[in-house]
Amino acid sequence: MKTKNTITLIIILFAIMPKSQAQLGIGTQTPSLSAQLDVSSTSKGFLPPRLTSTQRDAISNPAIGLVLYNSTLDQLQYYKRGAETLDANSTAANQTSPAATGAYQSFTAVASGKLSSVEINLRNPASDNSSTAIVKIYSGAGINGTLLATSDPITPSAGYNWNKFNFSGSNLATITASAVYTLFVTPIGSTSNYTWISQTGYDAYSGGQWGWPESGFFPTSDMPFKTYIVSPTWTSLL
Repeated sequence: MKTKNTITLIIILFAIMPKSQAQLGIGTQTPSLSAQLDVSSTSKGFLPPRLTSTQRDAISNPAIGLVLYNSTLDQLQYYKRGAETLDANSTAANQTSPAATGAYQSFTAVASGKLSSVEINLRNPASDNSSTAIVKIYSGAGINGTLLATSDPITPSAGYNWNKFNFSGSNLATITASAVYTLFVTPIGSTSNYTWISQTGYDAYSGGQWGWPESGFFPTSDMPFKTYIVSPTWTSLL
């Protein structure tokens, strides 16, 4: 009997395994291929979490797209990313030679909000343009502070150009005006293009410094970069 039960359990596990790796259907055996969760019913509705405005505002670092029912306002709401606003930028661009471990740039925020993206003037770290790269944001000057966020990876352009690194979902760092932060560009893969990040060659941005892990900061130089912030808000679904 024990052997029979074991075989039955194995069959059940194999039967449900494909569904656990694909879409989940509740009330349906054929969930939509475009949905991760498909809830189907002809007699019942979907009931999201019900919170007062005070309870909603107490949610720590809500993810963009989070949905709830606000019982104070009697409204269904979602957390909206909002439009990007340029925070600080430098437009000069000359070649430099960052180490294979990447390069970093500190900056002083001039506005408060959520850091949604960063643009950096660079080219692909690999001579065959096969490498990807990410940007990490740290508190304070340098990369010994708290890691606040990591961007989605991108494949930088073949030639020097502005490349945009986006921070998605709940992975948005809270930026406070007048505070210092550091962005750290890290290559993933080959760095055969040794001069793959631009440099201004002078102190174009007085609110920060440029450098890399092996050598530290170089106060007279800066990395050409742009930072963008958003101010997410709870928006009612009317």
